[in-house]
Amino acid sequence: MNFEELVDLPTDDLLAMLGREVAGPKLGPGSWREAIQVGREWLLDNQARLRDALCSHRDKIDTKVNPSDALAGIADLLASLNDLPALATVSVLVYRYGLDSLCSGWTQ
Repeated sequence: MNFEELVDLPTDDLLAMLGREVAGPKLGPGSWREAIQVGREWLLDNQARLRDALCSHRDKIDTKVNPSDALAGIADLLASLNDLPALATVSVLVYRYGLDSLCSGWTQ
């Protein structure tokens, strides 16, 4: 899915997509709530990595302009994390959460 399609999805759907990507076949087809939880846990477990990749460069991402441009900027920076699952999905979740919120209190 592209950014435009992902942006229109509810947050729980995005978290479930991330959870399924992370957990792989361990999650059965009817375990939507479990997939959401796995996605949430992955974001929490990887918050420091996401912050390190984004917060030192957040001046390069203008979230006040076209959301597609902001998402592309977030994705470009997150692409440096080699083992990042579901890059576009994580980018949209980070965008929704907000760089100001993610980077609040962050120091290099």
